Amino acid sequence: MIVDGSDGYFPLEQSAERTEEIRSRSIDLLFVGMGTPRQERFIEENWDRLGVGIAIGVGGSLDVLAGARQRARPWVGRAGLEWLVRMVQEPRRLMPRYLVTNTMFCLLIGRVILGHTKRRLLGG
Repeated sequence: MIVDGSDGYFPLEQSAERTEEIRSRSIDLLFVGMGTPRQERFIEENWDRLGVGIAIGVGGSLDVLAGARQRARPWVGRAGLEWLVRMVQEPRRLMPRYLVTNTMFCLLIGRVILGHTKRRLLGG
């Protein structure tokens, strides 16, 4: 049986109330579409109280299925550039996230590579 859902746009203070509502419905499979990382945090923080068999964060998948957002062409995905297509569709939301997190990731990777190179050059 498919049970109708409710939106994920609620204040964090209502998490306990929403969690109890989910638990009371005896749901086996829960799709959480709050967007990343909020949906993952919600599932993790409430897992023991949700009482579900499986919880899946579906994020932007619902937007694509509803036709509100377009998927990248297959070749773009294979080239690893689907993130760019998403950013073009939602620049105000995604550009700051991608600029900050991707920059931090590149800096961390750079430090690791430099550390390995330095150790190799110094014979360590």
